[in-house]
Amino acid sequence: MNSNSYVENKKNILILFKQKNFIKVLKLGKKLFKQNTKDFDLLYILGLSSINLKDYIEAERIFKQLILFKKNPDFFYIYGNINKKLNNYENAISAFNHAISLNPKFSEAYNNLGNIQKKINLIEDAIKNYKKAITSNKNNIAAHFNLAVLYKEYKKYQESKKIYEGILQIDNNNLIAKNDLGAINAILGNFKEARKYYQEVLKEDKFNFKSYKNYIEITSIDENDEIFKSLENISTESKNDQNKIDIFYSLSKGYFDQNNIELGFKNLEKK
Repeated sequence: MNSNSYVENKKNILILFKQKNFIKVLKLGKKLFKQNTKDFDLLYILGLSSINLKDYIEAERIFKQLILFKKNPDFFYIYGNINKKLNNYENAISAFNHAISLNPKFSEAYNNLGNIQKKINLIEDAIKNYKKAITSNKNNIAAHFNLAVLYKEYKKYQESKKIYEGILQIDNNNLIAKNDLGAINAILGNFKEARKYYQEVLKEDKFNFKSYKNYIEITSIDENDEIFKSLENISTESKNDQNKIDIFYSLSKGYFDQNNIELGFKNLEKK
C-alpha cells in the first residue's frame, strides 16, 4: 500500500462526504478500506454515508464492526438508532444501555431508550429514562416534550402541565409548549389560563389554526373578540384541507355564538 496515495485518496473521500456525495463516498471508500481494514475512521465515514442514504441494513453492518473494535458510547448510540429504524428494538435497547454504561450522563441515549420503551408499552421504564435524560441535561427539550406528551396521553395532566411549564423556563417562546399548555389547562377547567396561552401563540403566529380552533372552542365569542376578528380576515386560499376544516369550524362556532345563524351554517357547510 502506497501510504501517500492512501492518505490522498482518503482526503478526497472526506471532501466528497462534506459535499454530501454519499454514493461516491461509499463506492470509493469501500475500495480504499480493503487496503487498510483497520482504518476505523474511514469505516465511520462509510457508516454515516449509509445512514444518510437510508441504507440502514448496510449501516447496521458497519457500526456492528465499529462497536466490536472500540467501546465508544457514540458508536453504540448510533448503532441503537439504526436498530430502532430497523425495528430491532431488543438490539436498540441493548445498544442504548451500553452507551449509557460508558457515559452515564448521555442524555440523548436515555431519551431514545425511553422512546423505544414507550413504543413497546414499557411505560414506567420510559418515564424513568425520560427523567434521567432531563436530569443529565436540563436543556434536552426533546426529553421534556416526550415526558409531557406521555403524561398527557395517560391523563396525568398535572404532571404534564408541570413539564410543559419547565419547557417554557428553557424557551419562554416555545409555541408548541404554549399550545399544549392551553389544551391541558382547558382539560383541567382552567379556561382563563388556557385562553392566555392560545392568545400568546396567536400573537406570534397568526396562522396557527389549531390555536384558533382551541381558543374559540372554550370561549363565548362576541363581535369584539380580537382573536375571532383576526381569523375572519384570513383567506382560505392555498390552505391545506385540515386548515380549511379548522378555519370553517372555528368561524361557524364564533358566528353561532353571536347568534349569526346564517353565517354559522354557511361556514359549517364549507367544513
